[in-house]
Amino acid sequence: MPLYIGQQLSALHRDIDTATESINYQWYTLSDPSGWEDKQSILGATGPDYTVRAQDVNAGDWVGVEASLLITGNPIPYVAQAVSAMAAMEATSGDELSLRATITPIEIYTDSVLGYHAVLSRNGASELLDPNTLTETWYAIDDLSQLTQSSATWALLDTSNSLENYQGQYVVLELNYDDGVDIVSATHISATVVQNTPTPGDFAQWFSLIGLDPNNPAIVDSNVYLTDNIGETVAPSATTYGVDYSYISNMAPSVSYRNLEALVN
Repeated sequence: MPLYIGQQLSALHRDIDTATESINYQWYTLSDPSGWEDKQSILGATGPDYTVRAQDVNAGDWVGVEASLLITGNPIPYVAQAVSAMAAMEATSGDELSLRATITPIEIYTDSVLGYHAVLSRNGASELLDPNTLTETWYAIDDLSQLTQSSATWALLDTSNSLENYQGQYVVLELNYDDGVDIVSATHISATVVQNTPTPGDFAQWFSLIGLDPNNPAIVDSNVYLTDNIGETVAPSATTYGVDYSYISNMAPSVSYRNLEALVN
């Protein structure tokens, strides 16, 4: 599938130990997928996420990212490189398009029902998605390194059955958007591997909806709280369960913040 101007890309890797490890990122344009010797750095593109911009990337350029892992006590970084599956191009409509999705639930158990939340950004603004424009394919992989391989090498996952056969594996969603003019594709991976047990029974009673007050619009001082969905009766407390909130921007979905003020700034 094409890589359109406007598409958001993310560098994926294992979780790091923030006490002893850190990662530096740099995004580049390449003349071809193996053209690292002639790489051109993209000014300011030094985070785990990068949105392909016309001022940075010409049609026909490939986009690559270089990640350098620094470990305390080791002066030599470990460097990994990855490149886009396709060269950048302008969408047929001339719009800047980006498709992103989040796999649900975040913690996947053998009896979990897989789903996703998808957002299409057109010229920087999110728009409502017609479900008829989306097609999905699910896969399972053993290791994150397999993401650099063709999806033809991944194991197809049947979402109508139990996930027992996929314990310890990551779930991959390949999502395609087609409105009859433009076709946009995005690949997303689960935050964790499939656990080796069914969903704990208590979870069904725990509150699962996040609220903001005020929320229309939200402000940096908005209060974040957990509330009940239908049938949920157990609120967080010192004797039941605790809640930690992460604040993530759609502009940089790989980076989380400690509060709304940090997110805005």
